[in-house]
Amino acid sequence: MSDSVSRRTALQTGAAAVAGAALLRAPFVHADDKAGSKSVTVGSGEYVYEWHGNWGELPDGFAWGNTHGVCQSADGTIFVCHQAEGGPKRAVVLAFDPDGKFLRSWGEEFHGGGHGLDLREEGGEEFLYLTDLSQPCTVKFTLKGEEVRRWTKPDADEYGDGQRYMATNVAFTPDGGFFVGDGYGSSHLIKYDAAGELVGVFAEKGGQPGQLNCPHGLLWDDRPGREPALAVADRSNHRISYFDLDGNFLRVEAANTVPSPCDFADVHESGLRVVPDLDAQVTLLDTENQIVAELGGDSAWRKKGVGAIRGMRGAVDKWEDGKFVCPHDAAFVNGGDLLVAEWVPTGRLTYLKRV
Repeated sequence: MSDSVSRRTALQTGAAAVAGAALLRAPFVHADDKAGSKSVTVGSGEYVYEWHGNWGELPDGFAWGNTHGVCQSADGTIFVCHQAEGGPKRAVVLAFDPDGKFLRSWGEEFHGGGHGLDLREEGGEEFLYLTDLSQPCTVKFTLKGEEVRRWTKPDADEYGDGQRYMATNVAFTPDGGFFVGDGYGSSHLIKYDAAGELVGVFAEKGGQPGQLNCPHGLLWDDRPGREPALAVADRSNHRISYFDLDGNFLRVEAANTVPSPCDFADVHESGLRVVPDLDAQVTLLDTENQIVAELGGDSAWRKKGVGAIRGMRGAVDKWEDGKFVCPHDAAFVNGGDLLVAEWVPTGRLTYLKRV
């Protein structure tokens, strides 16, 4: 069984167990829930979600910075990566139970730079891969926060002559290896084998098919009915670009359907792909990468313009329930709900409960 398949099976099994256990607990309550108030919903058709803001209980000493990454392990623990710019406690990785109760934290040395957060099961144990902008590097951790290994700028010809390196996210491949997207650096894809050794550097910066401009997020796409391939959130080219296991370019999809794609939530069992988009929306795509639903941004909100909305990043008083500002990552959690992290200075985590 491939790592990608075993990971999905583990996550779905864990999520199902979490969902079942949730029925035995008290109802999920959030800081913005008001007795007797009508719930705000987003989405349409079969995909409608109840909006719950201010997810996650922070203990004393912590303050959210830009919230960048989120994922859930098979036992239901939800991990959030933020930049930890404020507050005396500056751990960038925080762990919560399925209802948002704080469990533990680590990664103080990466404050100001915490970015991507991805999870994989390897040999019966799950590990987190953090990409950091401050060092910059990619670091592998146990779920308790113990560092296993780190990777820095590759020793490769493509990075000669002072080529910039600033990795943003990781995608795991069925051969046990992984790709790193150099989203804020030279827009290369960097492949490592199952032993963590460098295989090669692929793609170059540009706007033509096969070129990338900010490969910000990536995920191995092996949904049923599709040719398995690496999906790249080619953010500044406003599209999804696909590559094979050897780093060869295959095709472009969803051009301008996803204006500024940041990453991909791992696939739900229904085959849905979720794309958090910096242009104030979260998009659900079917197996053909066609839009199923758009969450958190109606036409009136978008008429404000991308520049105006991004200008609200630090203006909390202008935020509205049911409207995203700058979604940066998302994850399916607790058996089919969504948790969305936004690139805003004070952090913003929104729990979308499937109706």
